[in-house]
Amino acid sequence: MSGIPIEPYAKRNTFPIEVLNVDRWLLKLYGITLQNQPVDRTIVEAAKSYVSDVAGDWPRGAGHCYGFVTLHTGEEANWLLVDLWKADILHHFLYRSLIDQPRTHAR
Repeated sequence: MSGIPIEPYAKRNTFPIEVLNVDRWLLKLYGITLQNQPVDRTIVEAAKSYVSDVAGDWPRGAGHCYGFVTLHTGEEANWLLVDLWKADILHHFLYRSLIDQPRTHAR
């Protein structure tokens, strides 16, 4: 066992934000925060912009493609979890930005 303390589980609510229609992707966008409050609109807009920028890189089939995006504002970063279906395979992508620089996403 390591000496790293483990914090007890804390229930956090998820908040539906909106449905994105980006480059033939239909994506349900959800938010989760440490404070159980809706995600700050500046962070939401930065995440939506980043999703638009990278959507062309994702695997896709014919027609519309479907998935969901979870925007989690944590203690150390803003996390953008993207889950996409292509046929019956779920693809997962993880991006993050700095708390004080939400427009600086990276893989």
